[in-house]
Amino acid sequence: MSKNKNNQELKTLAGGQISFIQYNHHDHVAANRELRTALSLAINRSQLTNKVLENGSLPAKSFGVRNMAKNPKTGADFVYDATVPGTVSYNLKQARTAYRKAQQQLGQKKLTLTITCGDDDNSHQVAEFIQGQLTSHLPGLKVTIKAMPFTAMLGKVSKGAFQLNLTSWSMDFADPSQSLSILTADSNSNMGHYQSKAYDQAMQTADGPDALNATKRYQDLVQAAKTALTDQAVTPLYEGRSHLLVKSHLRGVSYNNFSGAANYRTAYVK
Repeated sequence: MSKNKNNQELKTLAGGQISFIQYNHHDHVAANRELRTALSLAINRSQLTNKVLENGSLPAKSFGVRNMAKNPKTGADFVYDATVPGTVSYNLKQARTAYRKAQQQLGQKKLTLTITCGDDDNSHQVAEFIQGQLTSHLPGLKVTIKAMPFTAMLGKVSKGAFQLNLTSWSMDFADPSQSLSILTADSNSNMGHYQSKAYDQAMQTADGPDALNATKRYQDLVQAAKTALTDQAVTPLYEGRSHLLVKSHLRGVSYNNFSGAANYRTAYVK
């Protein structure tokens, strides 16, 4: 779609999807929080979305997407309230500082990581971009890519036979719990086995005692999201979006700001 970037008939639609790096927290190297933080800070997400994907996707701010929820008091978008400085921003100085700490803690100057991903073109391109970013920005780090069909990848990940996994999560409706719930200790989708009592408590409170209090529930979910970012439970990469060409004579179509779903109830041709 890059050739149509100046086409007035080009629309960018939200996808209700977050792409991220999932870590195997049972793996000795991947379990090191300083290393995970270093990896996150060494990735230029703007370059990833603008130069590699070129489909309207947006750099991730948190483990969620824009237009999931708004602050009941201020109207601010959830992903901005749920950001934590020094967790998903591109900062090579901080990345290298965290990487040196990881090397010391692991007792290794040279580290090797393997990223599993799907064998589709998009996944492979993103994996290669991340590989290039990490190996060029973090001295002594070797990154290999293991691409495979999605079902095979899912089988390996579900058995814990992975180190880093490039994946994504699509949400059914606009609520932060749709993404955050997969990181709770009892979630079947928590294949990296991230565990945090503080995180689980915030999630339980959000959908328990605070379920009917919009302001308190919102703050619980913000706290959970901030905990996940601080822990680098996963590394959010980008909010998946897509381009679509729509003829200019088609009018009155509305598109959902969260999912991109089209509503033709008021559509007409002029």
